[in-house]
Amino acid sequence: MFGPIRTEFLNSVRAISLVRDGARWRLDLTGTPQDFEDVEAYSRRKVTDRFTDEMLIDYAAALGLEPFSDDFYPGPCELVTNPSVPRPGALVLSIEGARRYYGIDAG
Repeated sequence: MFGPIRTEFLNSVRAISLVRDGARWRLDLTGTPQDFEDVEAYSRRKVTDRFTDEMLIDYAAALGLEPFSDDFYPGPCELVTNPSVPRPGALVLSIEGARRYYGIDAG
C-alpha cells in the first residue's frame, strides 16, 4: 500500500507478502499495520494460516477494492502471456493447479 507520505522506499506505507521460498512458506510484513488488519493472525503456528485468501479479500475490501470481481475491471483488458519456453523439468502450474499442488484451500 502506497501513501502520500515520504517513506524509506517509494512511499510504501504497508506491504504484506506470503510466498513459498523453496521448500518453505514465508510471511513478510513491513510498514505500519492498518486498523483493518487481523494482526493476531500473523502469529498463528502454521505460516499459511497467517495470511489467508479471506484476509486478502477483506483487506482489499477495506481499501475499497474488489480485485476478484469481474466488475472491478472496467476494460478493455489484455491477456499478457510469456512466450518463453520453460526449462526442462520446470514446474508450470495454473493458479488452480498451484493451489492443489501446495495444498491451499481456495476458500
